[in-house]
Amino acid sequence: MFRVLVLLSAVLIAGLCFDGAFADSGNLEVKILQGSSDQDQHITSFYPPILPITQDNSITWVNEDSVAHSVTSGIPAHPDYSGKFFKTGIIEPGSSGTVKISDKSSFAYYYFCELHPWLTGKLVVSTAPESQPETSNPIVTDSAAYHVGQAVLISGQVHKDFAKTPYQILVYRGDKMIKTIDGKFGEDASYREEMNTSDMTTSEYTLKVTYGLPTQVGITTFTLDAQQQIPAWIKNGAKWWSDGEITDSEFIDAIEYLSKENIIAVQKTHPIEHVSSIPSWIKTNASWWADDRISDEDFVKGIQYMVNAGIIQI
Repeated sequence: MFRVLVLLSAVLIAGLCFDGAFADSGNLEVKILQGSSDQDQHITSFYPPILPITQDNSITWVNEDSVAHSVTSGIPAHPDYSGKFFKTGIIEPGSSGTVKISDKSSFAYYYFCELHPWLTGKLVVSTAPESQPETSNPIVTDSAAYHVGQAVLISGQVHKDFAKTPYQILVYRGDKMIKTIDGKFGEDASYREEMNTSDMTTSEYTLKVTYGLPTQVGITTFTLDAQQQIPAWIKNGAKWWSDGEITDSEFIDAIEYLSKENIIAVQKTHPIEHVSSIPSWIKTNASWWADDRISDEDFVKGIQYMVNAGIIQI
Protein backbone atom coordinates (compact mmCIF):
# COMPACT_ATOMS: atom_id res chain seq x y z
CA MET A 1 0.00 0.00 0.00
CA PHE A 2 2.83 2.33 0.89
CA ARG A 3 4.47 1.75 -2.52
CA VAL A 4 1.19 2.54 -4.27
CA LEU A 5 0.86 5.83 -2.40
CA VAL A 6 4.43 6.79 -3.23
CA LEU A 7 3.86 5.96 -6.90
CA LEU A 8 0.62 7.97 -7.00
CA SER A 9 2.35 10.92 -5.34
CA ALA A 10 5.13 10.83 -7.91
CA VAL A 11 2.62 10.79 -10.77
CA LEU A 12 0.67 13.72 -9.29
CA ILE A 13 3.82 15.79 -8.79
CA ALA A 14 4.95 15.10 -12.33
CA GLY A 15 1.52 16.05 -13.64
CA LEU A 16 1.55 19.33 -11.74
CA CYS A 17 4.96 20.21 -13.08
CA PHE A 18 3.82 19.79 -16.67
CA ASP A 19 0.28 21.22 -16.42
CA GLY A 20 0.21 24.54 -18.33
CA ALA A 21 3.95 24.90 -17.86
CA PHE A 22 6.84 23.38 -19.75
CA ALA A 23 6.95 20.29 -21.94
CA ASP A 24 10.73 20.70 -21.68
CA SER A 25 13.03 23.47 -20.50
CA GLY A 26 12.68 25.45 -23.72
CA ASN A 27 9.09 24.70 -24.70
CA LEU A 28 6.07 26.57 -23.32
CA GLU A 29 2.51 25.32 -23.55
CA VAL A 30 -0.74 27.14 -24.31
CA LYS A 31 -4.11 25.42 -24.12
CA ILE A 32 -6.99 25.73 -26.58
CA LEU A 33 -9.83 25.25 -24.12
CA GLN A 34 -12.77 22.92 -24.58
CA GLY A 35 -15.75 24.83 -26.01
CA SER A 36 -13.71 27.77 -27.32
CA SER A 37 -14.95 27.09 -30.86
CA ASP A 38 -18.49 27.96 -29.73
CA GLN A 39 -18.81 31.74 -29.56
CA ASP A 40 -21.84 31.41 -27.29
CA GLN A 41 -19.52 29.99 -24.60
CA HIS A 42 -17.88 33.44 -24.35
CA ILE A 43 -14.37 32.00 -24.30
CA THR A 44 -12.36 34.74 -25.97
CA SER A 45 -8.77 33.77 -25.26
CA PHE A 46 -6.29 30.94 -25.18
CA TYR A 47 -4.94 29.84 -21.81
CA PRO A 48 -2.98 31.60 -20.56
CA PRO A 49 -4.17 34.68 -22.50
CA ILE A 50 -0.80 36.43 -22.04
CA LEU A 51 2.33 34.27 -21.99
CA PRO A 52 5.80 35.63 -21.10
CA ILE A 53 8.46 34.04 -23.29
CA THR A 54 12.14 34.38 -24.06
CA GLN A 55 13.59 34.46 -27.53
CA ASP A 56 14.85 30.90 -27.03
CA ASN A 57 11.45 29.41 -26.23
CA SER A 58 9.25 27.43 -28.56
CA ILE A 59 5.48 27.53 -27.96
CA THR A 60 3.10 24.60 -28.26
CA TRP A 61 -0.67 25.01 -28.55
CA VAL A 62 -2.54 21.94 -27.26
CA ASN A 63 -6.05 21.54 -28.65
CA GLU A 64 -8.39 20.37 -25.87
CA ASP A 65 -11.45 21.33 -27.92
CA SER A 66 -13.59 18.94 -29.96
CA VAL A 67 -12.96 20.73 -33.28
CA ALA A 68 -9.90 21.85 -35.21
CA HIS A 69 -8.15 25.21 -34.65
CA SER A 70 -5.39 27.12 -36.46
CA VAL A 71 -3.14 29.61 -34.67
CA THR A 72 -1.57 32.52 -36.55
CA SER A 73 0.21 35.72 -35.53
CA GLY A 74 -1.59 39.05 -36.03
CA ILE A 75 -5.03 40.44 -35.25
CA PRO A 76 -8.31 39.54 -37.00
CA ALA A 77 -8.98 43.08 -38.19
CA HIS A 78 -5.85 43.08 -40.38
CA PRO A 79 -5.63 39.85 -42.36
CA ASP A 80 -2.75 41.26 -44.45
CA TYR A 81 -0.49 40.77 -41.41
CA SER A 82 -1.73 37.32 -40.47
CA GLY A 83 1.02 34.75 -40.20
CA LYS A 84 3.86 37.26 -40.58
CA PHE A 85 5.72 35.86 -37.55
CA PHE A 86 4.31 32.36 -37.08
CA LYS A 87 1.54 29.97 -38.03
CA THR A 88 0.72 26.48 -36.78
CA GLY A 89 -1.57 25.27 -39.54
CA ILE A 90 -4.55 23.08 -38.64
CA ILE A 91 -4.46 21.57 -35.14
CA GLU A 92 -6.87 18.68 -34.90
CA PRO A 93 -8.71 17.82 -31.63
CA GLY A 94 -6.31 16.17 -29.20
CA SER A 95 -3.30 17.29 -31.23
CA SER A 96 -0.85 20.16 -30.87
CA GLY A 97 1.10 22.63 -32.98
CA THR A 98 4.50 24.09 -32.14
CA VAL A 99 6.36 27.16 -33.39
CA LYS A 100 9.57 28.97 -32.56
CA ILE A 101 9.61 32.66 -33.36
CA SER A 102 12.62 33.55 -35.47
CA ASP A 103 11.94 37.29 -35.50
CA LYS A 104 13.96 39.09 -32.81
CA SER A 105 12.80 42.68 -33.35
CA SER A 106 9.50 42.73 -31.45
CA PHE A 107 8.57 42.29 -27.81
CA ALA A 108 4.85 41.55 -28.24
CA TYR A 109 3.26 39.05 -30.60
CA TYR A 110 -0.53 39.02 -30.94
CA TYR A 111 -2.20 35.95 -32.34
CA PHE A 112 -5.63 34.48 -32.99
CA CYS A 113 -7.39 31.42 -34.35
CA GLU A 114 -8.05 31.76 -38.08
CA LEU A 115 -11.08 29.48 -37.82
CA HIS A 116 -12.51 31.17 -34.70
CA PRO A 117 -11.19 34.76 -34.83
CA TRP A 118 -12.76 35.81 -31.51
CA LEU A 119 -10.16 33.59 -29.87
CA THR A 120 -7.03 35.68 -29.25
CA GLY A 121 -3.81 35.68 -27.25
CA LYS A 122 -0.52 37.47 -26.76
CA LEU A 123 3.11 36.46 -26.32
CA VAL A 124 5.39 38.93 -24.54
CA VAL A 125 9.18 38.64 -24.63
CA SER A 126 9.82 39.03 -20.90
CA THR A 127 13.50 39.83 -21.38
CA ALA A 128 12.77 42.89 -23.53
CA PRO A 129 13.38 46.06 -21.46
CA GLU A 130 10.45 47.93 -23.02
CA SER A 131 7.89 45.26 -22.26
CA GLN A 132 6.40 47.27 -19.37
CA PRO A 133 4.84 49.57 -20.28
CA GLU A 134 4.46 49.17 -24.02
CA THR A 135 4.42 52.92 -24.67
CA SER A 136 4.90 56.15 -22.72
CA ASN A 137 2.86 58.57 -24.84
CA PRO A 138 -0.17 56.75 -26.25
CA ILE A 139 -2.42 59.80 -25.91
CA VAL A 140 -1.86 63.54 -25.34
CA THR A 141 -3.82 66.75 -25.95
CA ASP A 142 -2.40 70.10 -27.03
CA SER A 143 -3.82 71.76 -23.91
CA ALA A 144 -5.20 70.87 -20.50
CA ALA A 145 -8.19 73.26 -20.81
CA TYR A 146 -10.48 74.42 -23.60
CA HIS A 147 -13.60 76.47 -24.16
CA VAL A 148 -16.77 74.94 -25.59
CA GLY A 149 -16.48 75.14 -29.36
CA GLN A 150 -12.71 74.84 -29.46
CA ALA A 151 -11.19 71.85 -31.22
CA VAL A 152 -9.33 69.40 -28.99
CA LEU A 153 -6.25 68.09 -30.75
CA ILE A 154 -5.55 64.50 -29.70
CA SER A 155 -2.36 62.74 -30.72
CA GLY A 156 0.02 60.03 -29.64
CA GLN A 157 2.40 57.33 -30.71
CA VAL A 158 2.47 53.68 -29.67
CA HIS A 159 4.88 50.83 -30.24
CA LYS A 160 5.80 50.00 -33.83
CA ASP A 161 4.03 46.64 -33.49
CA PHE A 162 0.75 48.53 -33.83
CA ALA A 163 1.56 50.38 -37.08
CA LYS A 164 -1.45 50.39 -39.43
CA THR A 165 -3.68 48.73 -36.83
CA PRO A 166 -6.99 50.26 -35.65
CA TYR A 167 -7.56 52.22 -32.47
CA GLN A 168 -10.57 53.75 -30.76
CA ILE A 169 -10.68 56.91 -28.66
CA LEU A 170 -13.36 56.79 -25.97
CA VAL A 171 -14.60 60.11 -24.53
CA TYR A 172 -15.99 60.08 -20.97
CA ARG A 173 -17.77 62.68 -18.87
CA GLY A 174 -17.55 61.21 -15.40
CA ASP A 175 -18.14 57.48 -15.76
CA LYS A 176 -20.40 57.90 -18.81
CA MET A 177 -18.96 57.37 -22.30
CA ILE A 178 -20.40 60.08 -24.56
CA LYS A 179 -18.67 59.51 -27.90
CA THR A 180 -16.05 57.45 -29.72
CA ILE A 181 -13.53 58.21 -32.45
CA ASP A 182 -12.27 55.38 -34.67
CA GLY A 183 -9.01 55.52 -36.54
CA LYS A 184 -5.94 53.65 -37.69
CA PHE A 185 -2.30 54.21 -36.67
CA GLY A 186 0.08 55.47 -39.35
CA GLU A 187 3.25 53.90 -40.70
CA ASP A 188 5.16 55.05 -37.60
CA ALA A 189 2.34 53.94 -35.24
CA SER A 190 1.33 57.55 -34.55
CA TYR A 191 -2.04 59.27 -34.93
CA ARG A 192 -3.70 62.69 -34.76
CA GLU A 193 -7.37 63.51 -34.29
CA GLU A 194 -9.36 66.73 -33.99
CA MET A 195 -12.44 66.57 -31.78
CA ASN A 196 -15.25 69.11 -32.06
CA THR A 197 -16.59 70.26 -28.68
CA SER A 198 -19.56 72.33 -29.88
CA ASP A 199 -21.98 69.65 -28.70
CA MET A 200 -20.27 69.20 -25.30
CA THR A 201 -20.92 70.92 -21.96
CA THR A 202 -18.60 72.42 -19.37
CA SER A 203 -17.01 69.62 -17.36
CA GLU A 204 -13.87 67.55 -16.90
CA TYR A 205 -13.42 64.85 -19.54
CA THR A 206 -11.36 61.69 -19.76
CA LEU A 207 -9.95 60.38 -23.03
CA LYS A 208 -8.93 56.75 -23.43
CA VAL A 209 -7.21 55.36 -26.50
CA THR A 210 -7.67 51.59 -26.76
CA TYR A 211 -5.73 49.38 -29.15
CA GLY A 212 -4.25 45.94 -29.61
CA LEU A 213 -5.26 42.49 -28.44
CA PRO A 214 -5.45 42.14 -25.49
CA THR A 215 -6.47 45.78 -25.24
CA GLN A 216 -3.87 48.37 -24.26
CA VAL A 217 -5.19 51.65 -22.82
CA GLY A 218 -3.73 55.16 -22.70
CA ILE A 219 -5.50 57.82 -20.61
CA THR A 220 -5.49 61.61 -20.34
CA THR A 221 -7.92 64.31 -19.12
CA PHE A 222 -8.90 67.87 -20.00
CA THR A 223 -11.43 70.47 -18.82
CA LEU A 224 -14.01 72.28 -20.91
CA ASP A 225 -15.11 75.76 -19.82
CA ALA A 226 -17.95 77.95 -21.01
CA GLN A 227 -17.69 79.34 -24.51
CA GLN A 228 -16.08 82.76 -24.58
CA GLN A 229 -18.16 85.62 -25.85
CA ILE A 230 -16.40 87.96 -28.25
CA PRO A 231 -16.64 91.52 -26.87
CA ALA A 232 -18.91 93.77 -28.88
CA TRP A 233 -16.21 96.40 -29.44
CA ILE A 234 -14.29 93.95 -31.63
CA LYS A 235 -17.10 94.22 -34.17
CA ASN A 236 -16.16 97.85 -34.71
CA GLY A 237 -12.68 96.79 -35.75
CA ALA A 238 -14.09 94.13 -38.09
CA LYS A 239 -16.35 96.73 -39.67
CA TRP A 240 -13.52 99.23 -40.13
CA TRP A 241 -11.36 96.52 -41.69
CA SER A 242 -14.05 95.32 -44.08
CA ASP A 243 -14.67 98.94 -45.13
CA GLY A 244 -10.94 99.54 -45.72
CA GLU A 245 -10.53 102.03 -42.86
CA ILE A 246 -7.74 99.95 -41.28
CA THR A 247 -5.11 97.85 -43.04
CA ASP A 248 -4.80 94.07 -43.14
CA SER A 249 -1.72 94.18 -40.92
CA GLU A 250 -3.51 96.30 -38.32
CA PHE A 251 -6.41 93.86 -38.24
CA ILE A 252 -4.06 90.87 -38.00
CA ASP A 253 -2.10 92.52 -35.18
CA ALA A 254 -5.35 93.09 -33.30
CA ILE A 255 -6.48 89.46 -33.74
CA GLU A 256 -3.07 88.13 -32.65
CA TYR A 257 -3.26 90.28 -29.52
CA LEU A 258 -6.80 89.11 -28.75
CA SER A 259 -5.74 85.49 -29.21
CA LYS A 260 -2.71 85.84 -26.94
CA GLU A 261 -4.92 87.44 -24.30
CA ASN A 262 -7.35 84.51 -24.72
CA ILE A 263 -10.20 86.84 -25.69
CA ILE A 264 -10.68 84.96 -28.95
CA ALA A 265 -10.08 81.22 -28.55
CA VAL A 266 -8.32 79.87 -31.64
CA GLN A 267 -5.41 77.51 -32.15
CA LYS A 268 -3.60 75.94 -35.05
CA THR A 269 -5.46 72.74 -35.89
CA HIS A 270 -4.70 71.33 -39.35
CA PRO A 271 -2.01 73.46 -41.02
CA ILE A 272 -2.76 74.21 -44.65
CA GLU A 273 -0.69 75.63 -47.50
CA HIS A 274 0.64 79.05 -46.55
CA VAL A 275 -1.01 81.98 -48.30
CA SER A 276 0.45 85.49 -48.48
CA SER A 277 -2.77 87.51 -48.51
CA ILE A 278 -6.14 87.38 -46.80
CA PRO A 279 -8.85 85.82 -49.00
CA SER A 280 -11.69 88.19 -49.89
CA TRP A 281 -14.31 85.88 -48.37
CA ILE A 282 -12.87 86.49 -44.91
CA LYS A 283 -13.42 90.22 -45.27
CA THR A 284 -16.94 89.49 -46.38
CA ASN A 285 -17.42 87.34 -43.27
CA ALA A 286 -16.13 90.18 -41.09
CA SER A 287 -18.59 92.61 -42.69
CA TRP A 288 -21.52 90.22 -42.24
CA TRP A 289 -20.51 89.53 -38.64
CA ALA A 290 -20.30 93.24 -37.87
CA ASP A 291 -23.86 93.56 -39.22
CA ASP A 292 -25.04 90.55 -37.13
CA ARG A 293 -25.76 88.51 -40.27
CA ILE A 294 -23.59 85.57 -39.17
CA SER A 295 -22.74 84.13 -35.75
CA ASP A 296 -19.63 84.55 -33.63
CA GLU A 297 -18.77 80.93 -34.45
CA ASP A 298 -18.88 81.58 -38.20
CA PHE A 299 -16.65 84.64 -37.79
CA VAL A 300 -14.13 82.64 -35.74
CA LYS A 301 -14.00 80.02 -38.52
CA GLY A 302 -12.50 82.68 -40.78
CA ILE A 303 -9.96 83.56 -38.11
CA GLN A 304 -9.22 79.85 -37.72
CA TYR A 305 -8.51 79.58 -41.44
CA MET A 306 -5.97 82.41 -41.23
CA VAL A 307 -4.27 80.72 -38.28
CA ASN A 308 -3.96 77.42 -40.15
CA ALA A 309 -2.72 79.21 -43.27
CA GLY A 310 -0.01 81.02 -41.31
CA ILE A 311 -1.43 84.53 -41.92
CA ILE A 312 -2.08 84.95 -38.20
CA GLN A 313 0.73 83.84 -35.90
CA ILE A 314 -0.30 82.58 -32.45
